[in-house]
This record gives sequence, C-alpha cells and structure tokens, in this order.
Amino acid sequence: CCELGRVEVGLGVYGRMLKLNLVPDTGMFNTLIKGLCAEGRIADAMILFERMPEMGCPWNAYTYGLFVKGLCRTGNTRLALEVLHGKATQSSPCKPAIYVYNTVIDSL
Repeated sequence: CCELGRVEVGLGVYGRMLKLNLVPDTGMFNTLIKGLCAEGRIADAMILFERMPEMGCPWNAYTYGLFVKGLCRTGNTRLALEVLHGKATQSSPCKPAIYVYNTVIDSL
C-alpha cells in the first residue's frame, strides 16, 4: 500500500494488527516509515521508528537508511545526525551502514 502512495491504508492495517495483538515485523515498519517520509510526515515516521524496539521489533541497517534518507530529503539533516548519534532515539545494537552516513554528508 505505502509503495503505491497509500500510506493511510498501510497505517490502517497497522492499527488493526495492534488491536488484534499482532506485532508488525521490521519489514512492515520499514514500509510505513518509508511511506511516511515520502509524504513529509516526519513526526509520524519518528513515532514508528521509536516504537519499533518498544514492540520487540529491532531496527536494522535498512531501517536506519530509510529514516535518515527521509529526514535528509525533507531538510531535517540535523535530526538525521541526532538519530545517527543516538540522541533523538533509544540506543540500538544495530550500527548504520556506511551509505547512511554518506546520505547525510550528501545532504549538507
């Protein structure tokens, strides 16, 4: 849904899953975060990004890449740097891949 620009449909599925006590996987979170960032809904994407570890769904390098790229594309490079340095979110055992840092450098 989100890949087709229908983020609200994806968020609806996410909401129904939560009501049924189903935990979304990393792939679903990544898709929602990517869609929200594409629509410029950074605050909503941040909420999902922060909620992932709370729900037992770990971030991966792809998650970092999607979120940081979305932040940079919307002019939020400072927040992208904070995410990378763990100041805006909880610590993660996952380390971002080098291309994530390159994304930030390219946006400066």
